[in-house]
Amino acid sequence: MSKVCFILIVASTELVKHPGISAAGANHRELALTSARDAEYIYSGNTTLPVSPSGIVSPALISKACLDLLGYDIKIVDAGSIIPPQCPHESLADFFASDPCTENAAIDFQKAEKLYQKAFDFAQNSFNNYQELIIAESVVAGTTTALGLLTALGHSCFDMVSSSIPQGNHQLKNQIIKKAWSQNTLSSQEIKQNPILAAASMGDGMQIVACAFMQTFQGRVTLAGGSQMLAVKALSDAVSVKKDLVLSPSPWIIDDKSASFLNLVEKISPQTKLEYIKRKDVLLLDSLNQAIQNPKFSTIVENYNQGHVKEGVGMGAMLKRCHVALSRGRFENMQ
Repeated sequence: MSKVCFILIVASTELVKHPGISAAGANHRELALTSARDAEYIYSGNTTLPVSPSGIVSPALISKACLDLLGYDIKIVDAGSIIPPQCPHESLADFFASDPCTENAAIDFQKAEKLYQKAFDFAQNSFNNYQELIIAESVVAGTTTALGLLTALGHSCFDMVSSSIPQGNHQLKNQIIKKAWSQNTLSSQEIKQNPILAAASMGDGMQIVACAFMQTFQGRVTLAGGSQMLAVKALSDAVSVKKDLVLSPSPWIIDDKSASFLNLVEKISPQTKLEYIKRKDVLLLDSLNQAIQNPKFSTIVENYNQGHVKEGVGMGAMLKRCHVALSRGRFENMQ
């Protein structure tokens, strides 16, 4: 057993019904399959990878190659999906988040509290033998639910979160969250007393489950992602501050001119430790390129440099770990 466990949490939100909300699938029908396919690929490497409307492949391709090289244990957790993954996984919810623009809340408050407790109990019984958890996500429209969660927690972050779309889609995100917030029935005091209600009102199940895992685990936690994982960090801080934590986004999130990620970190959680690979170092991962054995690798990097996709499925954190391992000569057999 590895001392590190990579956990991919998948979840769905009905926000995917808004045209233009996400590029994490070839079309509207395919968006519902993206999280399940990401999970299946991470688990076995044998399924069809999701692609964007422009044909750009999911970052799961890179994450899987890194995981194979690093030898980390993998766990797939379903926090409420429209289509659950067809691979061994832990199912913690039999519902998924609604559109908070059309419902009283994204997740029924009682269901949200039960989901948090179920995830807390699961983590207590599942991760005791690990020194570190790396928590990743695959949630289509997840940067919009991240904006929703941050808004519900009292942070003004419009035009700051990242997107899978090259130039961002802030106008649509802002419109959705402002409408949902105008219908919110919770007071700031109620959310302060029970921050999980912030995720229930405007977020998704991944946020609740990830927060529960962080609160339970006593070792090091790496949040593998950008805006979505920063929102999870904000939720966890509102519940109870956890000190031994790293936020590990991709270089494309750091350099994203259509968002303001570093300013967002400073605004939300200025003490957060960031750990990421620089963009100039990505193509130096010759060992990773050989491991993937896929001519799409360099093309993927070029597309991500142009602002497509940028992050997801823990890609940024996995690239950073592989880069560190290479610098220490751990992959000499791959050279």
